[in-house]
Amino acid sequence: MAERNASKSTTFNETEPVSPSQLQEVTLDPDATNLSRDFSCFAPKSPSDLTSGRTVKEIDEQLSSLKKENFNLKLRLYFIEERMGSNLNVDNEDVIQKNIELQFELANVQKELESKQELLCQAAKVMEIEDEEHKKEISEKNRELCCLKERIEEMRFQLEKDEKDNTREELWTEAFNLDAQRTTSPEMIKKLQATIIDLQNELKQTREEADQLRSIADNAQTKWKHLELQIAPVDALKEELSKKSSIIDSLRRSSTQKNSELHDVKLQLKDIQNLYDSLIVRSEVDQSPSKSNNECGPLNATGQLIPEEVTELKKNHFKACKIIKTMIHKKKDYVDQIEKLQKMVQEGADEIQSLKKKICDMTNNTQFESNKKSIKDKVSELNLTAGWHPSSSIEEFWIFALNGHKTPYVRNLQNTHKANTK
Repeated sequence: MAERNASKSTTFNETEPVSPSQLQEVTLDPDATNLSRDFSCFAPKSPSDLTSGRTVKEIDEQLSSLKKENFNLKLRLYFIEERMGSNLNVDNEDVIQKNIELQFELANVQKELESKQELLCQAAKVMEIEDEEHKKEISEKNRELCCLKERIEEMRFQLEKDEKDNTREELWTEAFNLDAQRTTSPEMIKKLQATIIDLQNELKQTREEADQLRSIADNAQTKWKHLELQIAPVDALKEELSKKSSIIDSLRRSSTQKNSELHDVKLQLKDIQNLYDSLIVRSEVDQSPSKSNNECGPLNATGQLIPEEVTELKKNHFKACKIIKTMIHKKKDYVDQIEKLQKMVQEGADEIQSLKKKICDMTNNTQFESNKKSIKDKVSELNLTAGWHPSSSIEEFWIFALNGHKTPYVRNLQNTHKANTK
């Protein structure tokens, strides 16, 4: 009995009964008493059957039906447990045997359900893979279709172009009757050959002229570079001149400032000298006994000066002497500084004059060289023009043309020409 009760308790724990409150919408099948059921319809099928003839929707419907059947089995177990609780007098061995059969059936159903779920997952994966492959095939087909459309367009464009070319050739043949001219007009061929030769000669002449222009441009560029190289030191000297002029301006400003300060010092010295003279006069007045008490200042009872007044006068005298000495030293310093600044200004002016001379010399040299080169160029041009007039001599022609230029080069040429004529 104990073993039966233990098996009974294990069956109740394994079946996990469901409360009736959770089963409100479920109706019991009238054939629920019959516990033997054929589960042959839940036998697993091959994945090819799932992927070939069944869709995902059908597999979901089958899964939902299996869940309902599992629920019905649990409900039957629940009612069997209630009957076992009410009918205690029923034979326990039959109940245990039925319970074992039900557990066995439930285990089989759960295994089948798990296998169905696995098959469903596999089928879903296969469907996804097939869907991806189908999408890839569609994209490849679309690409091929686009390529074919482009090729068709190209072929159509080429066909239209060929048709236009054919029509153009037909028009040319109709307009000029080339076939007839090939057989009947050798004179026309000769004329065309002559025109071709003339065009070739003109092309050669234009190429030679272009080469000459290129050489002239290259020469001008080299001359320009040479002039730039000559102008570069002039620019550097100009920059140095501007720097020197700025330094001289600053020195002049400082010299004017020092002169103003020296003027102020001179005024202060004059004031101090006047004060010093007044103090000396006052001391002489204090020392002279012939003057009255009103003129001398305040006297004491004995008729002498007050010592406070004497000390104050001495202090003022000492201060005046000290100020005079400092002013004299400052005056000397200012004079020295002014002399130094004047020397620096003079040196800067001399440097500026030398730089200006250098700049003038360099500009004169560059102008002379440029005039010389321009004259040589004119001479070469005039030689060319004189070559066009063989009646006159070349030298007479360009010497007459250069009478207005008074350069040494032209003068030498004129003198040599005169000597030759004599």
